[in-house]
Amino acid sequence: MVIASRYEIILPDEFAKIASVFHDLLEELNLSPGSERADTLAADLIRFYQSGIHDIQALKLLMKP
Repeated sequence: MVIASRYEIILPDEFAKIASVFHDLLEELNLSPGSERADTLAADLIRFYQSGIHDIQALKLLMKP
């Protein structure tokens, strides 16, 4: 039995876009890459992207405190 995910698969070029946003935010928010907050940030970015938010500026705005 196959259970379909409600999220879309992230292709390599899309992942690169998310990674770029992630690294920009790490710098802007002064976060260490392995910190708990950075891990949460990465998970949230992926979740928002998979839910249909693909605009870089929108993703950055959603992630800022």
